[in-house]
Amino acid sequence: MEHETERFAEAARHPGTAERTALVEIVGTPAEGTLSMSAALTALVKAGRQAAADQMLADSYAAMAAERTDEDRAARAAMRGRVSRRGRE
Repeated sequence: MEHETERFAEAARHPGTAERTALVEIVGTPAEGTLSMSAALTALVKAGRQAAADQMLADSYAAMAAERTDEDRAARAAMRGRVSRRGRE
């Protein structure tokens, strides 16, 4: 295990540390009590998995936005115009 990962996990085991507070906020790790090293590492893996999933979703949205063409934008604008005109009738 990498030294920094081990240091982080050890700190995350103890309530009140910045590392533990971060895991409480990110993955809902219990704030009270000392965690086992296994529980701390499990929380770190879960936080990493969540961060990776968030990044994949952001990348997916960016790819979809990049694929939009001027024709797509024009069609959406026309549909918005039709909906707003209907509301005034």
